[in-house]
Amino acid sequence: MQFCAFKAFLYFVPICGLFLLFPNPELGVSRLRAWAHAALGALTAFLAAWSAHAATGTWDVYLRAFRASVGVAQEAASFSSWPALARLLPQTPLLVAGVILFAILAGREALTRRMQWVSWRTAFPENLFLLHALAVFFINPTPFPYNLVFVVPQAFLAIVAAVPLMQPLTSRLSKTVLRFSVAGLVLAHLAPFLSHTLRHLDYTNSRQLKLAAAAEAMTDPVHDRVYDGSGLVVTRDSIGYYLYLHSLNIRNFENGTYPSVRSMLELRPASVLLPSYRTNWLPEADQLFISANYIPLSRDFLVLGAEIPASGKWRCLKTGRYRVFVAPPDRADLVRVDGRQVLARPASLEKGPHFFDIPQNARVLVVWVGPTLDEPPDLGAGAPERTFINFY
Repeated sequence: MQFCAFKAFLYFVPICGLFLLFPNPELGVSRLRAWAHAALGALTAFLAAWSAHAATGTWDVYLRAFRASVGVAQEAASFSSWPALARLLPQTPLLVAGVILFAILAGREALTRRMQWVSWRTAFPENLFLLHALAVFFINPTPFPYNLVFVVPQAFLAIVAAVPLMQPLTSRLSKTVLRFSVAGLVLAHLAPFLSHTLRHLDYTNSRQLKLAAAAEAMTDPVHDRVYDGSGLVVTRDSIGYYLYLHSLNIRNFENGTYPSVRSMLELRPASVLLPSYRTNWLPEADQLFISANYIPLSRDFLVLGAEIPASGKWRCLKTGRYRVFVAPPDRADLVRVDGRQVLARPASLEKGPHFFDIPQNARVLVVWVGPTLDEPPDLGAGAPERTFINFY
């Protein structure tokens, strides 16, 4: 778990510690044997993960990412846990009601049994696990909604533990009342759950697949790069090690802890750049660099190129095949690039400065088309705010 998620230790250390320090006597496992098995399992898991990293040459990358996660966790700008937690009431009201019922019944059991309540045979463990999950959720400086994934399972376990405590109450109710109650509770859960779940069907990944396919069609897998601040196009390299943009590390691009995106694009230019809410976080200098060196094929898909200014000077960021478009088309014969006539097909342009001789009232665009295409793909309007979606 620790090799999968940095924050995993917040969960497995307390839970495993409880099992190891206070083993359930009904399992018939001695404390010494439990510790031995835990140590052997931890060692085996570590060696398996280390071997995988060693075989692929990514151990140093993992260590760098781990140290970066430690630094980010210490400097993260925090926000309230309540907006994310409040989602549970409209989305899973039956779960919330069950937790409230559990709290009442568990509190009643604790008052009745007093010190004997601290036992594996009572609702104490489920109560402890739920409180632990909530505590971690509240101390998390950035409690995004996905963190509810760690709270909801513990809530379900608590509700299951509350079922035996409900027997004194349910035994007094008739079967007819119980059936209608169960039916009502199921509907109370399914109706809001479905309404909040079916909305995900409006957020398919079809646009992402289209963008990724277009990025692959316009790039060479060896010589070209794609940048989006996340890594959507996994078949292409990005612009450097610090490719990832996140609310937890964006300040590092601003204060110089990480190299700026513009410096990485200058050193290893991305042929295709996919804007999103992540790239909108970039400092103004990075935004200006992107607008000066990239041209939109749609609002969510940029490629190397530019609209040539009146001076006729343009600096090519990367050697490759470009298409020169002239408007109006009947003036294309009058445009010259470094003294050569513009052709109605892609031409290779070298990295560095180029001079365009442009007649009056003509508009010239230079657009990257990649190693094989003759025309830029038609991608429609696009919406960069939907390339990646955070809160919705």
